[in-house]
Amino acid sequence: MKTDINFIAQVLSHYQISQIQINGECTDIRSIEFLTETRTSIEPDVLYFGQSAAMKKYLPLQNTLNMIFQEDLPNDFMDIPNLNMIVLPRNLDFLSIFNEVQDALIKEKKYNLWSYELLAQLTHHEGIDSIVKIGYQMLGNPICVTDLSYNTIAITRDKNVDDDPVWNELYTKGYSIYDTSSLYINADLYHFKGNSFPPFYWQDTVSKYRKILCSIDVGNKPAGHLAVIEYEKPFGDDDIKLVSILREALSAEFQINKNIYSSDGTRHKSILRDILSGKTKDKESIEDKGQLLKFPLNVDMYAITIKPGDVSIIPGDSLEYLCNTLENLISNSKTVAYEGNVFMLVYCNKTRNLFKEDFQILYKFLLENKMKAGVSRCLYSLVDLRAHYLQSLHALRLGKILKDKNAIYFYEDYAIFHMMEAGSSQGKLQEYCHPSLLSLMDYDRQNNTSFTKTLYEFIKNSCSIADTANILKIHRTSLIYRLEKIKEIMNVDLNDNNILLLLHLSLKMVEYSDRNINLLGFNTVNFYK
Repeated sequence: MKTDINFIAQVLSHYQISQIQINGECTDIRSIEFLTETRTSIEPDVLYFGQSAAMKKYLPLQNTLNMIFQEDLPNDFMDIPNLNMIVLPRNLDFLSIFNEVQDALIKEKKYNLWSYELLAQLTHHEGIDSIVKIGYQMLGNPICVTDLSYNTIAITRDKNVDDDPVWNELYTKGYSIYDTSSLYINADLYHFKGNSFPPFYWQDTVSKYRKILCSIDVGNKPAGHLAVIEYEKPFGDDDIKLVSILREALSAEFQINKNIYSSDGTRHKSILRDILSGKTKDKESIEDKGQLLKFPLNVDMYAITIKPGDVSIIPGDSLEYLCNTLENLISNSKTVAYEGNVFMLVYCNKTRNLFKEDFQILYKFLLENKMKAGVSRCLYSLVDLRAHYLQSLHALRLGKILKDKNAIYFYEDYAIFHMMEAGSSQGKLQEYCHPSLLSLMDYDRQNNTSFTKTLYEFIKNSCSIADTANILKIHRTSLIYRLEKIKEIMNVDLNDNNILLLLHLSLKMVEYSDRNINLLGFNTVNFYK
């Protein structure tokens, strides 16, 4: 803050000021002195206490003169150029006022020095840890900075507060567990004054020590929280002011380094990002944070990744807009923009086949907006979330490779191709393909027949004669003839379950190979169309 005549007036505002007049430049005041008749010169950065008689010899004023008077002044003093003055009542103790102003200037000088020190840290990009270290020197008490999900971003590392359970969690675990977070949420602290709040004193039933708490804001929105604990020394009268200065520096650091925090300002998004990225990966941490998502217990969950496609058709901040739209569209869902896509976690008390309604809504939305989605297998614990997120990505990728025209790709339908892809990295898939199937495809090519397709549909339909004949639109007798011919060509027993499993896998290998630049290394038969 600028320590000019207006600052002095603010310091003395609790007195009944008789007159404030500003006729000169509002210069910064660095010191205060008594103005005596023996003084030979005046300085614009000094505040003088004195009588009107002592200043008359300096008239007309060539530079700004800052004065405090305690007397009745002639009216013509109001119009003296370059004179800034405060007039106080006669009944006040002049010496006490002098000391009060001097103390205020010393404090403000201290605030400015700390501000310059913090600015130097920001200018040299020393990082948030260095800012917290400066903050500890300023306040003489431990400091903690967290994001909106109560993850510790920075904390005074050489000063753990063992006997305060809340602080100890942030120090040792690096996050606040569900019960502790709920305490603050229920106290409405993190929704104070429109999701942003200045420093104030706080004492709760769990913590042993008082704290000063405030939000750290970016663009008038909270991006994190700052806490100072009254551990090493009692809070002082100017600590709120010092925390405000520290808060401004942290806000600037958050603005410079947006990787520190979750810019959307929503708790569940930050939690999901931490789990998806692997930042939070141990079981205890994931389960603690998972409770903050407030999903019911014992529910089925699905990880869904949505590729936005042409985001130009989506107004505003495209991915965030898409996240909000999908959360409103699909009940029981949480979304987050992640790695250029939208990740959605959906829960339900039913199996996939029983909550088709939600998927029908999603399917329609994806078609209308020319988007694609990959859906994982069902997961039952957030500990497995990252693995299932990767499943949704594999489903998207494999669906594209296999030229599937659907808008939603279920990993369940592509898992076998994922397995084959892993196998193909070790060598040609031909080595794993059942040789009798290769003989049957060779026979089809030479004789222009479709026995491979017949075998594929037969196995695909659980060896049902009726269902397979219906799919192929042939008579049962014709199907039985074909199956006998297939047995003859392949020289296999189609009643053997092990043989059927190997043939089914081999057929899937051929399908994957044919749609993926022919990994088998020879011409195949399009039996799967």
